Amino acid sequence: MYSIVGLISEEERMKNVDTYFGRQLNIHSCGKFEGDAQGDFKRAASWRDEMLIYLLKGEAYIDIKGETHAVTAGDVAILPCKTAYKVRYSENVRWLFMHYDRGVPLDVFGLPDEPSFYIGPSEELSFGFDRLRVNLQRRDYNNAIVSTAIGIEIFALIGRMYCRQSGDIRFHDPIEYVANVMLSSKLGIATMEEYAKLAGLSVSEFRKRFKEKYGISPKQYVLDLRLTYIKSLLADESVSLKEAAKIACFTDYSYFSRFVLKHLGKSPQKYRESILSEVYKSRKK
Repeated sequence: MYSIVGLISEEERMKNVDTYFGRQLNIHSCGKFEGDAQGDFKRAASWRDEMLIYLLKGEAYIDIKGETHAVTAGDVAILPCKTAYKVRYSENVRWLFMHYDRGVPLDVFGLPDEPSFYIGPSEELSFGFDRLRVNLQRRDYNNAIVSTAIGIEIFALIGRMYCRQSGDIRFHDPIEYVANVMLSSKLGIATMEEYAKLAGLSVSEFRKRFKEKYGISPKQYVLDLRLTYIKSLLADESVSLKEAAKIACFTDYSYFSRFVLKHLGKSPQKYRESILSEVYKSRKK
């Protein structure tokens, strides 16, 4: 039995792929599957969603690209888009899942490019899926952006758990790992408590170690990333100023305007005009 929220039409989905910021992680749906009897499902190569499954109970077998991969409790399976596959599952199986378009490379989170891998049990990950499911039920543009941020947090947590399980030395430094997650998101809408949790540290210890490593506070680091992203939006004439505010996760344009004025010294309109003026001058030379 599927418990699923956030499912949108093909027309809506393809529009969203072109609309959401950076095409990093556009969440279409998520939910929980509970199967009391054996069964299976197939996806054709024309399927455009990537699917992530986190198995809570039972076992499943994924037939993909001529190979079969066994998946048991504590495993994550990432089933790529535009690839035919079949999933066969045992009785009394339980898993969490989400469908999405992904522009963020898996190695940003330290994840392998493999159909399945083990991360172990995690109540925190289950809670992340619950947050995503609740947010998707609200079904509006700004909450779609928040869903993207939650989805990135889910990938970040999965990556952190995988690195611990596999002994991957790339992300043994929790501060470097979280900085990489911040860089991949750009929005900077997660709280310091959430970032500290990803690092496995208290908030005070996270702030202290982050500043020791990068010379600035994590708050300033996120702000700098967000401002860089806002600058790129303002430099793009194809994005209206109100769209830029929404994409940068501001629900109120007047607040966005004050934010830009405070940190960039000009209103969004004046900042755009100054950038385009410089571009025009450089082209005339």
